[in-house]
Amino acid sequence: MAQKELEEFDEPGLKRAIRRVWADEVAPFELRARVSAACDQFSPHATSTAARIPLMLRLRSPLYGLAAAAVILIALGLSLRYWHGPSNKSLALTLPGTLAADLVARHDSCVQLPDHHGPGFDRDDFAKIGNEMEQKLGFPVLSSNLTGSWTFHGASVCFVGNIRSAHLVFERDGKQFLSFFSLPPTAVKNSSDGAEYAEVDDRHPLAGFSTPAGFYCIVGSSTDGSLTLDQVRSMRDRLRPDVAAADTSLPFHVLAMH
Repeated sequence: MAQKELEEFDEPGLKRAIRRVWADEVAPFELRARVSAACDQFSPHATSTAARIPLMLRLRSPLYGLAAAAVILIALGLSLRYWHGPSNKSLALTLPGTLAADLVARHDSCVQLPDHHGPGFDRDDFAKIGNEMEQKLGFPVLSSNLTGSWTFHGASVCFVGNIRSAHLVFERDGKQFLSFFSLPPTAVKNSSDGAEYAEVDDRHPLAGFSTPAGFYCIVGSSTDGSLTLDQVRSMRDRLRPDVAAADTSLPFHVLAMH
């Protein structure tokens, strides 16, 4: 029976199918060697039938050859997934030049102001703030309130380096500070839609993302180090789906955090 099973694994059609998959694989050399050794173990041309066929396989049905081929195909599929990485991983975004430092500098300067409300902008209606700032800047603006103990210190058009941005400032307990920046798409050229950015720059956690409409970034700071990158990244992730789905043809888009 063992010899008959070996002959079935030697079926030409099955071999051709395996060769087609094998020809396209790009697994690491070490993995290819291990799979190749496994194939040799089950080859009907090996020197010792008893040594190359485990007892359990010899006792199974003649379909064991097909099962062995399936194992090879699965191994190759897993190796390709490992080698190339997950296909749904978000693209990493690197900020150009001094943009990160400019965002931090603008944040530090504005959070020290007792009142950050710019002239001509509503003081407490975030829908109106978003509309007014977009009309002034020409691109959709992230204008949202924060629930809980956060206090809104105002919105204004501020320069980040030499780029005009929409800038909202929040404060909590006099220890934690947040800035919501909306910049035009030209601020981060050639970025992919939905690409993410996160880093700590000079003890400031920053997290942002890009869309065809612009680049949006949250910058945080705290006097006691209590505001972490994970917290700021979480805020970004809660905003991102709404921004990415926004219809940029609308006159403005207002985002709300819950």
